[in-house]
Amino acid sequence: MDKDEVETILRALIASNKGGIPIDELNTEFYRQTLRDIPYLSLGFFSMYDFMRQVKQISTCRNKNGNVVYVLKDNINMRHIVNLVEKQKDPITRHNNLKPMERRTKMKKTVNRRIPKASNHSGAEYSTGDDSDALSDSYEEVRGPIKICNPPKNINIIHTPLCHGNQLIGDDFFLQLAIRNLKRPIWRKQHLGPLQCGLCISGLTVRGAIKKLQTVESLSNKVTIMLGAEDIYRGRSGDDIADDLEDLIRILQTRFSFSNNAITICTIPPLANIGIYNYCNTIVNIHAYNNALRQLSIQKNCGLIDFFNNYTNPNYDVIYDYFQIDARMVSGSSHPYVLFNKRGRRLAVNLLKCFS
Repeated sequence: MDKDEVETILRALIASNKGGIPIDELNTEFYRQTLRDIPYLSLGFFSMYDFMRQVKQISTCRNKNGNVVYVLKDNINMRHIVNLVEKQKDPITRHNNLKPMERRTKMKKTVNRRIPKASNHSGAEYSTGDDSDALSDSYEEVRGPIKICNPPKNINIIHTPLCHGNQLIGDDFFLQLAIRNLKRPIWRKQHLGPLQCGLCISGLTVRGAIKKLQTVESLSNKVTIMLGAEDIYRGRSGDDIADDLEDLIRILQTRFSFSNNAITICTIPPLANIGIYNYCNTIVNIHAYNNALRQLSIQKNCGLIDFFNNYTNPNYDVIYDYFQIDARMVSGSSHPYVLFNKRGRRLAVNLLKCFS
């Protein structure tokens, strides 16, 4: 598939989606039509974002929900492409000659049947039950603006967010899953403070988590921990961060009586905005920290989920298809994060499920 063909397909996809396509869903749409990912690497580009910037007649804007989407610049010559793609996307059109109005009506009814009623989203916002309703084989995500709720009455009893029976403790990577996939409420303790859901807190460091645990009275039966990204961004060495995480595990064992097999630790995924040429020492710290976690899991007989290996190729290069296109500021840190896109979040949920 050459460059011109890829660009033509992308323009057609964007043109056929009213309101544009969210940046982190473009590759999914491309795969749905072609059964392959956007081949930006083979075309000589380092990221999909770099490739998209040079595609003519495509630009970015924010939709009514505030999300960045790819849209097609107004061009009357593209109308025939829109019509062709709409016919390809509609299976009814390929088999009979329904009138356009009949097709639109049928498609509209089909889409409406997939939208849950508003009443399904109401109810107990701070339920700490299991996550069977939030996670299913169909894999659904919360879309649209984030709703910030009031903090729970007792913030020292924390049993959420749960993912496949394990309570998550982490920074923005786990917080994103709590919001988009686990559908848990989030809150701020103070105005303009970091967003949080239980012990998934924006910009949380390992030492910050230790401090939080000193005031917590109750946790769930099993925990999964992914911390250290914020420490890396702040320039700390991998060995020092690993020592702090060992202290955190010790607190879980002494204060909350956790057994070793009730604790799972995770290596941090690659930080996609950290390049080896400009941040060589930071890359070294990431590898040192993750290697220390692998050794720690053996020594402590804890579970291990290796996020880093699953989000890199055999050469330890970042698989950018799992990440958002650009770095974004988060509420609890002065450092921008490149978080998971929809495909990356799907992989994260599957990893947590496999090792639960």
